[in-house]
Parts: sequence; structure tokens; C-alpha cells
Amino acid sequence: RAWKHMPRFLWNFAQHLVGGVFMSKPVMWFGAGVPSAQLKLITDELPICEYVLGLFDAVATQNHMAESNYFYRVCLTGKFSPTCCPFWLRRENFEELKRTNAATRLHIKTGTYQAELEKGIYTRAIIMDHMDWLGEEYGENLSVSLAQHIAPGGRIIWRSATKDPPYRKQIEAAGFECTQVAAHSKDTPYIDRINMYASFWVGVRTERA
Repeated sequence: RAWKHMPRFLWNFAQHLVGGVFMSKPVMWFGAGVPSAQLKLITDELPICEYVLGLFDAVATQNHMAESNYFYRVCLTGKFSPTCCPFWLRRENFEELKRTNAATRLHIKTGTYQAELEKGIYTRAIIMDHMDWLGEEYGENLSVSLAQHIAPGGRIIWRSATKDPPYRKQIEAAGFECTQVAAHSKDTPYIDRINMYASFWVGVRTERA
């Protein structure tokens, strides 16, 4: 955590050096899976070094990776433990999933999100962060499709690398009431166990398009 107590001029130099070498567009895309459009959303709010250090610092100080944060535990050690694992991998839950043959109800599709969305009507949809990656035209088109294929009262959830993603207004204009459930701030640097996204949102379908 020395970066918090570093002289400002030294911190600015370190940001430019580390950011330019280790957090450039090619490194962030090929090494971390962060597309350039999403990277721009981050750097429009604060330097990428500050973003990355802030999120990892909060994870390290707010929970114990070996005992309660299986997301990072499995990345660092390559395995879960009986007490630090996803809920469905707990022995009693895993046995229940096997008993009911629940895996047969999981369907994997190969295609675009929008193409699959347009095959039915849903009460719940998880967008993840993929709208961060693409442009304004895609945001407009997907918002319209969501309005047409999410039932009244249905919900969509998504996360974003920025505190107020630009497509939020497009989703609202399509007929959703959007609520920011959590967001990074100086007083709230830790919003979930992964903590890699700046905000988390829920949208409720209010009326048919």
C-alpha cells in the first residue's frame, strides 16, 4: 500500500511508467481481456494504474482470499478448498445437483447475445459488461431488443467499468427503470469479491415498446 503514501510527483511518474509499459492497450487487451472501448471508459474517469491498484487494494484489505474469496483463491492456487468454493460445489449441494441431473437444464449457445435474446421472451437477463466493449449503435440496437424481449416487470442486470455507462440512457429510453445498486467511491472502494468493475446496475422493464 506504499502507493498511497508516495509523494505526488513520484506517483505521477510511476503511473506513466507502469501504465505505459504494463497497462497499454495491447497488454490490457491480450493480457487482461479489456477491449480498447472499455479501457477508454476507465481512463476517462481516472488513470488505469489508480483504477487497478484501488480495486486490488480493496480486495486484499476487505476479505481473506484463502478463506472467503474463492474467485482469487482459484486463480492464485489453481484449486478451491472444501470451505472456500462456489455454493454449488459444496459437497451437499453438488450431490443434490447430481441427484436431480441439473446439468441437463444448462444449455450452451454459440452466437451473439442479441441473436439469442431475440428467440424468446424472458423475465431475467444478465448482460454482464459486454455493452462496455461495443459502440453507441450496438447499445441502441440491443436496448430496443431488450425492450421487445423482456417481459413487463422483468429485470436485466449488468456491470460496467465506469460509474455511469453511456448506454444507461439508451436502456432507460427503451423502457427500463435503471438503478445503480453499487459503485466504487472513496468511501466504498469494495463492492463485491471480484471488485473489478466500477458499478453494478439493475433495470426493470416498465412498459412494452
